[in-house]
Amino acid sequence: MTGYIRINRSVFAHKVFKQEPYSEILAWIDLISRASYKEDTIRFNQYTKNVKRGELVVSPKYLALKWSWHTSKVRRFLDRLAFATMIGIVTDEGISLTQSGFLLCSLIGS
Repeated sequence: MTGYIRINRSVFAHKVFKQEPYSEILAWIDLISRASYKEDTIRFNQYTKNVKRGELVVSPKYLALKWSWHTSKVRRFLDRLAFATMIGIVTDEGISLTQSGFLLCSLIGS
């Protein structure tokens, strides 16, 4: 299959869908949907961070709660994405994830 589809971010909170643990593909789509669509300044816990288009600031602990996964499963998933060169990991005040062209995430804390 080639091409792409547009998915409205609100679909993740739609009441018609039962809240279940996320599959890996849905977790990947969730990361993409949470990425900033414009440059912005955000506050995350005690941090203030300038984010560029495509960046996401989130903690692995939050993702674990959102996806109904254990934190270690989130970290293993992110490690597999990095191994597959879908993301690159750089540590500063947290973990910065860069994805080839369309996703950049920063994971703050644990």
